[in-house]
Amino acid sequence: MKKCLGFDSTKSGQLRSTFDVLFTELLSFPIYFPGTSFYRCMQARKIVQKTVRDTLAERLSAPRNKHSDLLDIIIEELRAEETSLSENLAVDIVSALLFGSVFTLSGVIAVAFKSLHDNPDVVHALEQKHIISMYKNQIGYEALSEMDTLHRCIKEAIRMHTSAPVLVRKAHTKFRVHTKEGEEYDIPRGHNILVPTALNNKLTHIYSDPHLYDPDWFGPGREEDKVGGKYSFTTFGGGRHVCPGMALAYLQIKVIWSHLLRNFELKLISSFPKADGSKMNQEPKGKVMISYERHQLM
Repeated sequence: MKKCLGFDSTKSGQLRSTFDVLFTELLSFPIYFPGTSFYRCMQARKIVQKTVRDTLAERLSAPRNKHSDLLDIIIEELRAEETSLSENLAVDIVSALLFGSVFTLSGVIAVAFKSLHDNPDVVHALEQKHIISMYKNQIGYEALSEMDTLHRCIKEAIRMHTSAPVLVRKAHTKFRVHTKEGEEYDIPRGHNILVPTALNNKLTHIYSDPHLYDPDWFGPGREEDKVGGKYSFTTFGGGRHVCPGMALAYLQIKVIWSHLLRNFELKLISSFPKADGSKMNQEPKGKVMISYERHQLM
């Protein structure tokens, strides 16, 4: 929150509470009437956008004040002579980044820990190939970009426990869908489409054992996620509407996990709760108790 909007802990907590309402009520029947879940969701969305818009207006009125955050970069683009960025689009971009890369992050980190905890051989491979022996104390952008094994581990975790179980799209033109069984379906123009990412990521004709945690699905020589075409892995969407925060999300998770794996030995000391199906981001429902012990880098 601080790196996006420059908020202190108090403002961050208030905005976090608003996002919690948005996430909790998002998967609801779309009846926009006071007292309904959908109404509360839309009101929370308005509060988020108003908060971002007010912060943007405050910054624009005081151009000399710098905060070294994402909003400063967006404001520089807004002030450029030749820019296609409008204030409305800037508000949408910041709101979307907060929604997609900040508030889904904790759930993804938690399920990644569970996946790694249950597969110590994968953790050992990470420590030997990437986290310790190759990079030692030189963890920068280039090093993180080269951590292919860690990237595949994270990708496999979110394949099995996708943070957005459903993506919503709208057909702007009529098109035809061809199934692998040879059937055809016509999708009329104007229809809303629900893409079940949680189901897509576990199709047996793409992943031979979809409930097995195996980061090498995506490794050289296998790449089983591409068997069914370019939309086989849709956790971040696909095509022209792929999530703009995808690279940032991977980078953030790599930073956190490279630090944890290099500096701590982590153990799960409680049962791992099931995902909270009532929320859009599918975070674990309940507390996750972990013990940690700092170890010395090799």
